[in-house]
Amino acid sequence: MKRENTLNVLRNRRAKSEIVPYCSEIPANFKEEGCYYTHLTRFFDSPPHFHRHYEIALILSGKFNHFINKKTQSLSAGDLFFIRPDDMHFFGECSTGGVELMNIAFSIEHFDRFREYMDDTDFPFDELLHASYPVIAKVNVQEVREMYYRFDAFRVTAGNAGQVKMAMRRLLNELFGCFIHRGGRNVNAHPVPAWLEITCMQMRKFENFTAPPERMVEISGRSKEHLARTMKKYMGITPSAFVYELRVLHAADLLRFSNLSVLDICFTCGFENTAYFHKKFKEKFGESPKKYRDMARSTSI
Repeated sequence: MKRENTLNVLRNRRAKSEIVPYCSEIPANFKEEGCYYTHLTRFFDSPPHFHRHYEIALILSGKFNHFINKKTQSLSAGDLFFIRPDDMHFFGECSTGGVELMNIAFSIEHFDRFREYMDDTDFPFDELLHASYPVIAKVNVQEVREMYYRFDAFRVTAGNAGQVKMAMRRLLNELFGCFIHRGGRNVNAHPVPAWLEITCMQMRKFENFTAPPERMVEISGRSKEHLARTMKKYMGITPSAFVYELRVLHAADLLRFSNLSVLDICFTCGFENTAYFHKKFKEKFGESPKKYRDMARSTSI
């Protein structure tokens, strides 16, 4: 389908709505890179609006009603949802504590290029575009969250807009793959046991991932060996690697959004020596903490 025809289909759908929405604003660098990433917590409703771009958002925690094209969708943690240009939508009342979500907005050009790349496959693009309501997939939060983090880490350290576009298309390949399994089904063939999901959720709290390694064993209520075997089987990661991942990701946030020194961030995040902190950080982001901070600030809007 040509871009013009795609937009006409979507605009005709919006024209039938009884609510007149506004077109949401986008950051200044969207024109050059064709995408932008946000990680936020919402505590409030939003007015009806539509976009001139696509979005794919992941709910990390909380729940809310999503009103879209005259339909109400109840969304909660683990829901990955797709928004098309001119889908008229707004967010209803959020749960107590707000709703934490990650969102990637990307241009029609990015979507068209991705469709061209997938042209020799049977991916259901027509269904995604022509359905009355955009698709929702129930996914593993940890797995998909890492997709967003990898993209953002690359975006921050990318040398030019062309590299960001390459990373964006890799991300689309991963995210759209999640929508192949619809109807609330998990993307994993083997769902993570409930006790392990609860343990991982608790470990994302600052006071837990900065504590000594034994904290995760205590929270799980299982032996150290059983916890390690189960995490490796269902998540492909060891408990220590999971904890260090959380520490490094929090360190990256502090480097970007705080004025703490690199040394203070190292110890604040639970690392006991700076050499190991630098080693783990560079493994994750490909740059030293200081260079990561400098590059993040130079590319901020």
